[in-house]
Amino acid sequence: MEAKALYRYARISPRKARVLRDLILAKEANNAIQILSTVQKRASGIVQKLIASALSNASQKGSEGAVWYIKNFIVEEGPRMKRMRPAAMGRGFMIQKRFSHLTIVLEEGEVHGTKSKSNRL
Repeated sequence: MEAKALYRYARISPRKARVLRDLILAKEANNAIQILSTVQKRASGIVQKLIASALSNASQKGSEGAVWYIKNFIVEEGPRMKRMRPAAMGRGFMIQKRFSHLTIVLEEGEVHGTKSKSNRL
């Protein structure tokens, strides 16, 4: 069974949010929250709340006490706010404030995509 959580229009650039993907992918959800609590990135707080929301969604489906793993973490680019910064001689420079759409998918049970030590030669 899968549980999903979305955070649309997150006020962080997608490039900065994608840095955390490799840290939490294929980890147990509660361990991923602990890992993110030690990371010194602004996006880590946003992703922590998103994982907690996905866990809450999973408990609403009736899977209490199950172990949930992070199956997928998708960061897509959202719209951009465009602002002008005054420059010399009456010109203006464009400032783009970027948004992100974050999606996290949790899966119940064993983690997929990792090899166990018994399969290695």
